[in-house]
Amino acid sequence: MREKSLYLKIADHLRELILNGDLRPGTKLSQRIIAKQYNVSKKTAYDALAVLEAEGLVASSPRSGTIVSNNPWLLLKDGDTPDWKNYLEKGQQTPSKDKIFGLMTDLSSNRKIHVSGPRVGADFGYASVISKAMPHVMKRLEKTNDLNQINIKGLDSLRETLSVRLEKYGINVTAEEILITTGMSESLAIITRAFLCTGMTFIHDTPSLLNSMQLIHSSGVNIVRVPLDSYGMMIEPLTKALKNSFLPIVYINPANQYPTGISYSKTRRDKIMSMCTYAKVPVLENDMLREFWLDKPHPMPMKAFDKGGLVIYIGCTIGVNIGFKLSWIVASRNIIRRLVDVKTQYDINTNTFLQITADELFKNGYYDEFIENSRPLFLETLERAYAVIEKYLGAFIQPLQKRYSYYIWVTFVESIDTIKIYEECRDIMFLPGYFFDNTDLHGLHLAPFADTIENFEEAVKVIASSAAKFMKS
Repeated sequence: MREKSLYLKIADHLRELILNGDLRPGTKLSQRIIAKQYNVSKKTAYDALAVLEAEGLVASSPRSGTIVSNNPWLLLKDGDTPDWKNYLEKGQQTPSKDKIFGLMTDLSSNRKIHVSGPRVGADFGYASVISKAMPHVMKRLEKTNDLNQINIKGLDSLRETLSVRLEKYGINVTAEEILITTGMSESLAIITRAFLCTGMTFIHDTPSLLNSMQLIHSSGVNIVRVPLDSYGMMIEPLTKALKNSFLPIVYINPANQYPTGISYSKTRRDKIMSMCTYAKVPVLENDMLREFWLDKPHPMPMKAFDKGGLVIYIGCTIGVNIGFKLSWIVASRNIIRRLVDVKTQYDINTNTFLQITADELFKNGYYDEFIENSRPLFLETLERAYAVIEKYLGAFIQPLQKRYSYYIWVTFVESIDTIKIYEECRDIMFLPGYFFDNTDLHGLHLAPFADTIENFEEAVKVIASSAAKFMKS
């Protein structure tokens, strides 16, 4: 191999001195001194500096001669990056715990079978229902300018449709008191940014999806978790929380509570509403699965009894595998105005095409038709799901509390850690109790309608096989 030329060796050494900071920006480099220092001719020194000038590390001019460049971009070495770890740790939003982050990432993974989350499997025909609305949507797009309508509150016609739709649940509001968002998480994010602050008290039922929502934790609020019984949020710990709190707000998910499937009794709802009204404490009511009742309709929402603007109400379409998901916030005009302000500041726009589709689904009765026609299939699937759980998991779990709800919550015996089961069952997407309560090592959340009943059975068999291994160990 041919030996490197002498001027290139000198250029290499000078480059190293510049990049290490030994020759700082603005330092003058003399051909004469370099020639003497390296015992070479001025021509060789000139050639070495020419290499560095071509790289931008030095600059020359008739007046100043040759000096080290002051361009910081040219002085970076490979791997010479800012201390990003320090920057990221100082960010406003608290990072998710590693286990929680892994679970959230897996929710959108390509695991073969999904038996968790607010999803509807293909067997229930949701896609065909949406396809019924498509001719109406296309005709509407041909005749109107709705697709180009920009309204941060949401499509005017959809908000009008929802105001009429909400009347059957005792919620009498105008379109101006409704804000459309893309899904439940976005609704909660907007509300969090608008109202929550350091020192406030955020009271919610547990286990809850909020355990994994770091946005709320990052707002600086004091979080108080109130346990559930078979009737809903327990009154005694709620009373204690309200008494000992500064600027409290109560979050409640009363219909098909996610993840347990518990539906609050009317008596429990009335009691909580009465307590909050007396204490003038705002209520955040998440009613995302109101219409998906199975054996009997849910009691009227708390918002229906709200006479003083106490309740902020959130509803939504069911999230399905094809990604059709919209949510709406119902509140007094001054609150909606504040939420719109936040949404505008973050440049959040809700997909107009989805809004038009939802509007047509509601107006033409296709959405209600789907729910009514699917109810018998939901019930049949739920019964089969309970039988499957008893068959394969009966020996490993505490006695099941059978509920006619959208979710099934099971609790394993203490010797079985559901996080370990989750880590072993790599083809099955389910959520261990830890996702909803970071003190829970034995709970398991299952959604029997998220996939076919055959896939649900296969998933439970795999989970049972793993549980058997841990039981032996």
